[in-house]
Amino acid sequence: MTADCPALTVAPASFEELAPEWEALAARLPRPIPFHFPEWHRIWWAHFGGGREPLYLALREDETLAGVVPLMRDGDTLGVAGDPEICDYTDVPVTAAGGAALWPCVLEAVDALPWRTFHLWGLPEEAPALALTSAWGERRGYEVETDFEAVCPRVTLGGDWETYLAGLSKKDRHELRRKLRRFEQVGADVRLRVLCAPEEVEAALPDFFRLQRISHRGKEAFMTPRMEAFFSEMAVALAARGHARIYEIDVDGRAAASLLTFLSGDELLFYNSGYDPAYAQASIGLVSKAMAMQRCVEDGLAVADFLRGAEPYKYDLGGQDRVVRQMWVRRK
Repeated sequence: MTADCPALTVAPASFEELAPEWEALAARLPRPIPFHFPEWHRIWWAHFGGGREPLYLALREDETLAGVVPLMRDGDTLGVAGDPEICDYTDVPVTAAGGAALWPCVLEAVDALPWRTFHLWGLPEEAPALALTSAWGERRGYEVETDFEAVCPRVTLGGDWETYLAGLSKKDRHELRRKLRRFEQVGADVRLRVLCAPEEVEAALPDFFRLQRISHRGKEAFMTPRMEAFFSEMAVALAARGHARIYEIDVDGRAAASLLTFLSGDELLFYNSGYDPAYAQASIGLVSKAMAMQRCVEDGLAVADFLRGAEPYKYDLGGQDRVVRQMWVRRK
């Protein structure tokens, strides 16, 4: 129990004792994202955590889990667990009633731990943790530095496809319609498949990896054997919880594009993708996202989040930047 948070306890806990309650907590969030789930952290640590020490803080109100702060120690740096290469957001999972009210209590607990640098990253600009941590650090006389980290362009889809199109600029709307019509002619049978069940996702992963590697040299370098093993385990595990799905574009019975996505409430997060460069002249990269977005509208989803990166297609499809920031707090 802390002085400023008399009804709250913040205490370290092992992953094993915390995981079942953490899973239930994340499932109750209005927009749970995969980076909030214990399964994501378990798989990430198994593949990438070597040489670093995990530390989990459990926030409890009257013995009920109200939040989890997954941290890791790397030398004399204490920070949020994960890797910005494969984790887009790290705002911690707390109950809807918690949020800003709980973070000062977390900071008190963090202040009692040994570290020289406390590193927060992957925080959307509107996250209360940024302002609260900055004010806390300055009160303690610590050095505080906040910096731009990335943008995550997002699109509000509207209630129907025509409403979405009407929100685009005249040029982008014309170009998108033209490219969609043109892509329909690349084969006799062009269709979108949505794969949600874990066995469907698992069966689609070989095509996803093949298309991911051949679509871009940078993606080929990114998808190392270790990364592929992580993606395989993570995608199937999250699909089993209803939070991962693959949108696959088939042309005459063969996969031509594959998009690994996450479902978060009424939002779809476009995590990673690949396509056959044989269809590059038909704008398959942009068209595959547009076809998935059209299905999202039909399914009643409200937002498409393209996650990190300022690739031009995201803005051609109406993306508006959400800024993601990071922060370092250094003890003098």
